[in-house]
Amino acid sequence: MDSSKRYSYNPTLHWNPQVEEYFINAYGAEHFDRISKALTRPSCYSCLRVNKLKSSSDAIIEKLKAILHETNYVVFVEGSGPYMVDYGDAPLGSQKEVIVSRKCAESVLRGAQVFVPGVLACSAHVEKGGIVSVSVAVEQPITDGGWSVGITRGTVLQGLESDPQYFERSGMYIGQGITTMSRAGIFRASEGIAVEMTNRVFKLPSLRDVLRGEIFLQNLPSIITAHVLVSNENIKERIYVSKAVARKNNRRLKNGPGRSNCVGGRVAKSKGFRPNSFDRVLLDAPCSALGLRPRLFAGEETIDSLRGHGTYQRRMFDQAVQLVRPGGVIVYSTCTINPGENEAVVRYALDTYNFLTLAPQNPRVGGPGLVGRSELFDGRYIEEWLTDEEAELVQRFDPSSSLDTIGFFIAKFNVGQKDKGIVC
Repeated sequence: MDSSKRYSYNPTLHWNPQVEEYFINAYGAEHFDRISKALTRPSCYSCLRVNKLKSSSDAIIEKLKAILHETNYVVFVEGSGPYMVDYGDAPLGSQKEVIVSRKCAESVLRGAQVFVPGVLACSAHVEKGGIVSVSVAVEQPITDGGWSVGITRGTVLQGLESDPQYFERSGMYIGQGITTMSRAGIFRASEGIAVEMTNRVFKLPSLRDVLRGEIFLQNLPSIITAHVLVSNENIKERIYVSKAVARKNNRRLKNGPGRSNCVGGRVAKSKGFRPNSFDRVLLDAPCSALGLRPRLFAGEETIDSLRGHGTYQRRMFDQAVQLVRPGGVIVYSTCTINPGENEAVVRYALDTYNFLTLAPQNPRVGGPGLVGRSELFDGRYIEEWLTDEEAELVQRFDPSSSLDTIGFFIAKFNVGQKDKGIVC
């Protein structure tokens, strides 16, 4: 095997075969191939939301210039890649190496260091201060139809016979770094940095704990979603935010001050809300998250699980409709490329509730939605999507587009007089 091919970053994203067929039917083979490749790479832009209560955009830019010297600054903090990393000319299989988990690798690709819990295996005789190549162990198909990493944490690499994923890791190297502890120390420790990355495939600035409280890392589509929710309105409104945000804040309160900057407090369970309680609802629905980047494995999702996500989102939408008063707004968003959780949910909402209409969005940055329908597996899987006119009113962010964002979807609904009824 050519060492330049082995010691490179050229991953292949594994999908469940039926899911892959479904997406090829939705996007076309060539487009879906571009999406799959884009998902394995991080966005080269870090989008920052400024806390205007503590600072200003201009002040933040000046502070970041002092912290991150070789970066271009516009609205985004710009990174770059992929780069060819020089791993040296050691014979194949003789490189000093650290193998990390997929989740660890996805964080490293976004600019993080290699932390101890993410290390699965390490070459023998690695000492503190040694130079190591960092590779990724990704789930592989097994005989029962499932997936397995096949490497136990603590594995010592002493040649091919002790490396169960040697061939599978070809093209799965994410850079070089310097160990901060010995091999034995890495597996004795429970926390801390194991490898400080010095040469990366993607050069993205690590913004962990930078200007804490003044800036928040947030994907561009998420920021746009918030603007779409309140655009062109100056009235005071009550907004109900669903999904993990409320649960996360509750956990922070329960866990005490810590990193959340909370000063004590008690968590009270909500008794729920009466119908027509809110002017606006943001339904940031739990989803398959198949638009997040970088993603090095996607085989966990099946056709049935994708359908399950869509069913759950419909039920959440049913509740959101009850909460918004006539004349109000619902904004629905997901971070997935799955049409069954995006266009199909919009189709359900419009066909079920006569008083809902799609509304124009401001700002409009993403592209149009998908038009038509999908029918697969001898008619056992049928989805209805959008008309041409409806598709122009939603925003779909394609990870393979020049915007270089995550995959994301936004739909905005105006709520009319509810006495117009519900279609049964």
